[in-house]
Amino acid sequence: MNEINNFYNDKLIKSLYEKNKRLNKKVVHPEAEDIRIIKSLKYTEGFIKVLIGSEEKIISSIKEEYPNNSADILKWVQIIDSNNLHNEEFIDLMMEKRKGKITRDEAIKLVNQPNYYATLLLETNQVDALVGGNQYPTADILRPAFQLLKNPGEKLFVSSVFLLRREDQFLLFGDCAINIKPTADDLKNITLQTYDTAQKLGINPKISMLSYSTKGSGSGEDVDKVTSAFNQIISENPSLKDNIDGELQFDASISPRVADIKVKESSVAGSANCFIFPSLEAGNIGVKIAEYLGDLEALGPILQGFNKPVCDLSRGTTPETIAKLLLISLR
Repeated sequence: MNEINNFYNDKLIKSLYEKNKRLNKKVVHPEAEDIRIIKSLKYTEGFIKVLIGSEEKIISSIKEEYPNNSADILKWVQIIDSNNLHNEEFIDLMMEKRKGKITRDEAIKLVNQPNYYATLLLETNQVDALVGGNQYPTADILRPAFQLLKNPGEKLFVSSVFLLRREDQFLLFGDCAINIKPTADDLKNITLQTYDTAQKLGINPKISMLSYSTKGSGSGEDVDKVTSAFNQIISENPSLKDNIDGELQFDASISPRVADIKVKESSVAGSANCFIFPSLEAGNIGVKIAEYLGDLEALGPILQGFNKPVCDLSRGTTPETIAKLLLISLR
């Protein structure tokens, strides 16, 4: 009981839980035989979890993990046996979505894969979010999402953020998982998607577009890319000038003292809570430094850009993190 109480000491997590529980939200886990998924169920009682896997193994694991209240846990669980995923409606939809690109036999094989079946549940509004990747590589979560979670002919731009937390301090780092060498247009899209994610999470976004330069203190192609992206954003969205700034170095972004020296006129510098990195390399390194040297809890990656919520877990994830990302995915 103490660990559950501690779980909800986090104000953001508690607010997401209360909001989405009222809305009867439903989440699918495509790799539900994993004991970490089973252990995560206790944190989000009241949400319907659709678990894809061996029905026998899942029920056995629930009874073993929760010997005193397995019946209560099972009230909020819907199990779809992975040994029997054949679904004619989904096969037809797969053929329609992948028209001219796959045969019916190939569509049948895909529908019988839990990652595709879960994504089809999401696309057909039978669930509200998908949380996977505890066993699947990221590519196997992204591929069905790119293929299915869009309208015909629509071009998707997808990015990611990590939510970093220490007590009641929350920061967003993007893009640290998807776009390797983003262009200026990509950085613009990542920034605007992160602004939207922050708002949905109840965070007032102060976004710093990071560089090794602060307002022209350095030069080079990489600086020009960030500056161009920032100028595009403000030109198209002048109302965001108090919420987004760039190019800024990290110290000027986070330290009021440094900001006062380097860029006194900025409304973001010194108080940034969202950071857009100029490359995946920089972002991934930044997340790891914050997590392992800064002792911040890193949650994510949270995927942005799909028309339905998808969250990709790390394969080293924990039950608590799974539960938190379930709630964050419903933002």
